[in-house]
Amino acid sequence: MTSVLDVASIGGSVEDSEREMDACLSAYEEAGIRVAFAPGAKYDSFLVHGKGQDEAFLETLPADLQQQVRKHTPLQQGLSPDDYLAVMTAAVKRYQAHPAIDVWFGPPGPQWVGDELLLKIVERANALETGVQTHVLESFYEKEMGPRFYGKSVIAHLHDLGVLNPRFSMAHGVWVSEADIELLAQTGASISHNPSSNLRLRAGIAPLTALMKGGVTMGLGMDGTTINDDEDMFAEMRQAARLQRSPQVSDEVPTLGDIFRVATVGGAKLLGKENSIGRLAAGYKADVVLVDCECMNWPWVAPEADPMSVVMMRARASYVDTVLVNGKVVLEGGQPTGFDFVEVGRALAEELQSQTDNGAYREMAGRVRSHMAEWYASWPVPDVVPFLGFNSRR
Repeated sequence: MTSVLDVASIGGSVEDSEREMDACLSAYEEAGIRVAFAPGAKYDSFLVHGKGQDEAFLETLPADLQQQVRKHTPLQQGLSPDDYLAVMTAAVKRYQAHPAIDVWFGPPGPQWVGDELLLKIVERANALETGVQTHVLESFYEKEMGPRFYGKSVIAHLHDLGVLNPRFSMAHGVWVSEADIELLAQTGASISHNPSSNLRLRAGIAPLTALMKGGVTMGLGMDGTTINDDEDMFAEMRQAARLQRSPQVSDEVPTLGDIFRVATVGGAKLLGKENSIGRLAAGYKADVVLVDCECMNWPWVAPEADPMSVVMMRARASYVDTVLVNGKVVLEGGQPTGFDFVEVGRALAEELQSQTDNGAYREMAGRVRSHMAEWYASWPVPDVVPFLGFNSRR
């Protein structure tokens, strides 16, 4: 992997936000990896979905628990929307000439920023010619937000707002409908497909086959929660392919080559760089990943085996020997060249070990969770028709 789209959280104050962004971007410069860095902040729906619903939810809690939540859970953002726009505008401009770093706007989701701020973010991003990365339709309840709060699907609502465009990218898209897919293809908005994360978070299986067939720009991501906690893009590609393999042989399913193109060419297009990265071709940046073929081919591979199939079925992150970004070696012998990996791991462990135990907060969160389950259980559950059927009760 030579390029990432990294969604981060900022907030509290202008100074804190700037310090957090500078630290992250300094780390990317040290690592040498290409990044679209997308910081965002929450302004609505800190507890449950729907503008103004946090207070309604709090009123359902026992008095002592309600008091605990109000005391220990921030229910408003210290960084004002105007300050967020100003901080992000300055950061975008500061890195516009950087060869490997782009700064994008990163609203965490439409339910967490609201229509007014989302519109301002997209208008500012368009004016600065940068991107917007957000999360949309990850969970079943995010799908139900549409009819419940907008009177239409979430994607249709975003389309009516006028925010969908080729600079607008959404993680997940698990619960898109056929009509949503048409709108995404029509507007050029893209989806970052996160199969492992979707499984781990009980979100479901995104209709990758239908999205690809519908002409939606698709990239492959990991959302920081891969199936084996190993951030292995080769494993993620295999996961993406296998989840779309319907049991019925007449169904169309993506080939391994299709999945590889989503992860490379598709990712480059999502990043707005389809003419400079994503391919090994004349005129493109020298972004190259070299894999140890002896590891991959051991103990034996048939001489007639298709190389693409071998890579897609056998390669692992641990087999990557060398990575070049724009011709610069950033990984050699399986180790980063810009920093000491072991030392960074040691420092991280020390920092985490020194943190105060948050057992009381965990206990509070456990109590809140049961009330939250009751809250969402009260939402009507409509009949759903899946894109793929994997088994049958009758």
